[in-house]
Amino acid sequence: MAGLPEGAAGPRWLLAGLWLVWALLCCLLSMHAFDAGLAGAVRGLPESVQAWFRAVTVAGLGQWYLWPSGLGALGLAVAAVRTRDPGRAACYRRLAWALAFVFAAVALSGLTADLIKVLVGRGRPKLLAESGFYGFKPLSFGGASYQSFPSGHATTAAALALAVGSLVPRLRGVLVAFVLIIAASRVIIDAHYLGDVIGGSAVGWFIAWAVREVFASRRVVFEYGEEGRVVVRSESRMV
Repeated sequence: MAGLPEGAAGPRWLLAGLWLVWALLCCLLSMHAFDAGLAGAVRGLPESVQAWFRAVTVAGLGQWYLWPSGLGALGLAVAAVRTRDPGRAACYRRLAWALAFVFAAVALSGLTADLIKVLVGRGRPKLLAESGFYGFKPLSFGGASYQSFPSGHATTAAALALAVGSLVPRLRGVLVAFVLIIAASRVIIDAHYLGDVIGGSAVGWFIAWAVREVFASRRVVFEYGEEGRVVVRSESRMV
């Protein structure tokens, strides 16, 4: 596969940055026009609906993906060193790097979201219901009540979807549905506003995309194919 044409990296990052700005504008629009009203509306949903979404929302926790990918990458790296079969060692190394990519995408996006939460200090919907507070307390270290933006669950779901979808493209449709369900669950159970899940999804996508670009630029797991698209390296294909 050909590498990325000289001078093409800048435009790729510029386009990604513009997409992120567009997502931020969508967040601001949602905060101004939709968040408060939607938060009030979902509280009227039947308990059975909210209970179902409370059950599925746990799938957006990063721990479900960080531990398996991190330990899996470490275990495969050790196995690659210990095995005497060169072919098997190469396979172990490729799988270890693929899991390391998933780990990095989810971990770095989660850390970014956590930092933004503290800097922004947006009050959660429960504060609107309990005291009428609808606003921000930047640099609030007092707990989760002022850490609504962005949604960490939506961040994790989007980062995971891009990471796994990059490795196994045939799963992209299922992964998009996964992101939508997790994002919807955070709004329906009154944990986040719509703008929070839009922001979280954008953060997760962008950080995972950036990690993939770094891997591709070094031809680790990924490489640049035709028209500069990032593809899985031919000897690293998962399917």
